[in-house]
Amino acid sequence: MPVLGDNPAAVPVKAIVELPITPDSYCEELIILAEGNPRPLACRFKFTPLTGRAEVAVRLRLIETQTVSALARMNDGRVLMARQHITVTAGGCGM
Repeated sequence: MPVLGDNPAAVPVKAIVELPITPDSYCEELIILAEGNPRPLACRFKFTPLTGRAEVAVRLRLIETQTVSALARMNDGRVLMARQHITVTAGGCGM
């Protein structure tokens, strides 16, 4: 994730689970949260072991400077998290 969102209407976010994918250990869901937006749940993606790799790339509209989190829910109940504080130069949500 970038540190600076110079276009708050389309901030690029990419999340990758780099753990090996096996039938016994895989990412079931990736969730992207934009904590400062009116609706923090930006997107969620579901995976199976047949997916091969849990990787997503999206562009988010951010209303203000905020922390964006990526959560990976694993099939064994673990939740892995990455966070990045992103500074935006202007409001992009239109709210």
